[in-house]
Amino acid sequence: MTIRNKIIILYISLTAATLLLLSIFIFLFTSHFATRNFYTRLKARASIAAHKHMEEDLSAKPVYEEVRKKHLVPLTGEREYLIKTDTIYSKSKGSFLSALPSTFLDEIIKTGYAEYKDGDDFFVGVYYKDQYPDHIVILTAIDQEGNELLSSLRNLLIVGFIACCVIILVAAILFSNQILNPIARIVKEVDQIRASNLHLRLDPGNGKDELSHLANIFNNMLDRLEASFEMQSHFVSNASHELRTPLTTILGESEIILKRPRSTDEYIQSLNTIALEASKLDQLITSLLKMSQLGFDGKKLITEKVQMDELLLAVKADLTRRIPDNQVSLEFSEMPENIEWISLSVNRMWMKLAIINIIHNAIKYSENQKVIVKLFANEKLLEISVTDSGIGIPAEDITHVFEPFYRGSNTTNFVGHGIGLPLSLKIIRLHHGKISINSEKDKGTTISIYFNREELSE
Repeated sequence: MTIRNKIIILYISLTAATLLLLSIFIFLFTSHFATRNFYTRLKARASIAAHKHMEEDLSAKPVYEEVRKKHLVPLTGEREYLIKTDTIYSKSKGSFLSALPSTFLDEIIKTGYAEYKDGDDFFVGVYYKDQYPDHIVILTAIDQEGNELLSSLRNLLIVGFIACCVIILVAAILFSNQILNPIARIVKEVDQIRASNLHLRLDPGNGKDELSHLANIFNNMLDRLEASFEMQSHFVSNASHELRTPLTTILGESEIILKRPRSTDEYIQSLNTIALEASKLDQLITSLLKMSQLGFDGKKLITEKVQMDELLLAVKADLTRRIPDNQVSLEFSEMPENIEWISLSVNRMWMKLAIINIIHNAIKYSENQKVIVKLFANEKLLEISVTDSGIGIPAEDITHVFEPFYRGSNTTNFVGHGIGLPLSLKIIRLHHGKISINSEKDKGTTISIYFNREELSE
């Protein structure tokens, strides 16, 4: 069932149920009021009948009769009975009293007044104990006027209910169209968007409702997707270029050396060139494989509690093996008293790789000048900062340094592929951390890694 039909059915059902309950309430209230009003009229007539039949002053009887004829409209089936109290329970077969229940007669004697209804016939009984102790008056009639009123009211409510249901149906259709047409428009526009035309956007309209908000959110998502597709396209293009360059050098050097016999020195020189380019190619492929292993942000990492000061010492030892004369300095002067504050649940191998990439860049782009690595931690935050006094990053390049294969405009004299920082960023984000860069060209760079403990515990 479509949402449109669900809305129509729900709208009609709720409104029709409300109208039906209201109609039933009106009918029952009117019926109760008409019944009470008719009993009141019968009681007044019974009083007049009692005075007319049992008035001792014969001259007053014509007066009661005149009042009755002049001011009281005759009722359908109206009959009045004057019954002696000592014969009220002697019900002979076929008599008027035999049709009346004993409870009705008992209540007349006990309270002086009683009401009873049998089908369309209404009965009231009056017993004036003080004035006329020997007789009771029973008056019966049919409320023809009330029956006609209730019948007309019932027909009116039925017709009104049906008419309202038709109006509600039309209103529900128009209402659902008004609500769902923008959704249908959005669905149609979304269906036209493909990978080849990600530049298309949804029309949010001029409204400020939830659908406009949804369209704007979807447009923002398309902006991110388009940027991601463009970045992926650039990544493939740049990766192909970076892979082709050393391969071209290796193939070219091999073809040259194989064209004719060479001297031993020439062979050694060519093999050194091939080995250097093969080493670059190996580093590039290794970096690409590492990035591919972190391709899904939802991938579950195997983590453990790691003391970050110990991890930094391990990073320092690793860098010393690679670059024996490095000037990396670890500063733990702001260590907290609570040793738990410097521990994090991380994947040791990946976190070590991320920090090594950042420190290695600092060493490379400062031409092996002093690099300061600081560790700061408190109850809520853990921060690792890496500061160098190298070439810095131009302001226009800072927003792009985390894009794969992107290299700053002032790094042409340095060997690299532009993969280290993007890989570090991905690893830090997988651990719910953040990276910030503060850099000034020709003066140096500070890269800070932040871990918020509240976010890590979620």
